[in-house]
Amino acid sequence: MVYRRPPNAGVTMLAYWAAVLAVWSANSAPSNAAELSVSRIAMPPNSTTSLVVSGTIDNESTFGVTILLEIIPRFNARGLVIFTPATGGQINDIIQVGDAWPAAGGFTPFDTDLSGSFFLNGSIDDNGVFLPQPLTYTGPLTQFGILASDDARGVWDVRLVTSFGPSSWEGVPTTLNAGTVTVGAGTCVVDVDCDDTLFCNGLEVCDATGHCIASPKPCVGQLCDELPEQCFNIDVPAASTWGLVALASLLLVAGTIMCPRQRPFDSTAVHIHN
Repeated sequence: MVYRRPPNAGVTMLAYWAAVLAVWSANSAPSNAAELSVSRIAMPPNSTTSLVVSGTIDNESTFGVTILLEIIPRFNARGLVIFTPATGGQINDIIQVGDAWPAAGGFTPFDTDLSGSFFLNGSIDDNGVFLPQPLTYTGPLTQFGILASDDARGVWDVRLVTSFGPSSWEGVPTTLNAGTVTVGAGTCVVDVDCDDTLFCNGLEVCDATGHCIASPKPCVGQLCDELPEQCFNIDVPAASTWGLVALASLLLVAGTIMCPRQRPFDSTAVHIHN
């Protein structure tokens, strides 16, 4: 009896071993499924707002997350953007806004302006268990209050790597995404930052990116009065009225030409509203 290999047997075996290799590679590949990101915000001078650090981790073994933030001005920035000072020695401007380990562990902010630095702040959050457990989380973690001086203009970088070390989901390779703070005219936190107090040019609002945008004007097709902040209709003569006005003007001009000794027609005495 002669053995005959089934058609395409080699191709089938190759596909099988390729699939096995792909599964093995996926299971043994080094993990980097963790990320920390700082918000990018815009704000006007002489105002306060907040930076938020968000994080993502996908079924990784970690028992804590350390966040270190540093505000660094770019070369053309002027004035100051700093973390809001803690009042009365209390750390009240670093807030946990999302808990990766609900009802477990603790949150520890550290406000470095208590030791003289207004440009570096941080926090540590952990699950209180030294044996790491797989964790999956996506969302905000910590909020840091900041303020801009009255003369602040320009862009400040907000870095997650400082002289104290890098931020990280502890024990897990973490991608770090820096943020920015932009300060200048046309930037805002709330709608009132954009208000130019004028009615007729429309309401100015602060959009989701921290920039002022104009709403539609209130008196489209009408006249606008700033003082009472009212719109009113324009008195436009009807088509038939325009015909009578044109005819009267023609007769008056003809009369002036035919009777040159009469007083010329004074056109300023007639007001046509359009």
